[in-house]
Amino acid sequence: MPQLVKLASHRHNFAGTGKFAAQCKFFSFSHLHQRHLVDRYSTIFVISSIISRSYAASSGDSYTDVGFKITTAQDISAEYNKSLIYLYDFAHSGAIVNSSLISPYQSVNNTFTAQADNQFLAYLTGEDRIVNWHSSDSLFTVFFGINDIDRALGVLTDWDERLPLIQDSYWAHVEKLYNAGARNFAFLNLPTYWLSPGIINRGNATVVDVARHRNLLWNHELAKRFEHFQCTHRSTFAKLVDVYGLWESMYAYPAAYGLSNVT
Repeated sequence: MPQLVKLASHRHNFAGTGKFAAQCKFFSFSHLHQRHLVDRYSTIFVISSIISRSYAASSGDSYTDVGFKITTAQDISAEYNKSLIYLYDFAHSGAIVNSSLISPYQSVNNTFTAQADNQFLAYLTGEDRIVNWHSSDSLFTVFFGINDIDRALGVLTDWDERLPLIQDSYWAHVEKLYNAGARNFAFLNLPTYWLSPGIINRGNATVVDVARHRNLLWNHELAKRFEHFQCTHRSTFAKLVDVYGLWESMYAYPAAYGLSNVT
């Protein structure tokens, strides 16, 4: 059985600083992977969490997009497990977090901002909501970042300064989900984007290095914000799913996953 390399082993154990540490006495990145980071069994975690609930609402980009449109007729059912789950998948290919911070693909509304405000809040909250979900029977998943990095690659030179603003927006919209009643969350970090063919095939070592730096920085910042969310929202059940570690494991041990080509 291959050893899955956890995200925590690929970054320094930063001590809590600034506004986040001030509000969380137990804040320590050194324990993050032990308490909250889901690694090898990330997929099992997501599935098992959903199985015990009746509804799932997903926000994200092409990694999550299944072509769902809340205003049109959908497939009646698809069988993946023995329990009945109603999935509201607001994800859309190419989505970023906030179009005021990163130039979007296709439309200024292809964002987490729009998915939360124009879809989830518009259709699944309030007296006229189209489904009667409850905090106890619903899972919310959030998976963004690849397109934020990709759109800024080779264009923005202030990524390190801009990333905290993007994360501010990300978690502000998570807060909207929470305020609407969401209590069960799965947040997914980023895989090894810089090893993707789209980056490697550019044949530019500098681009690869920049992509790697921004990828890892995103995961660092996401982990920090996740820990803060955990310690300030004690009524939630939340996990940080280590997609990064899963990707690394597949690259290191492709045969264990039934893969023969990981380039």
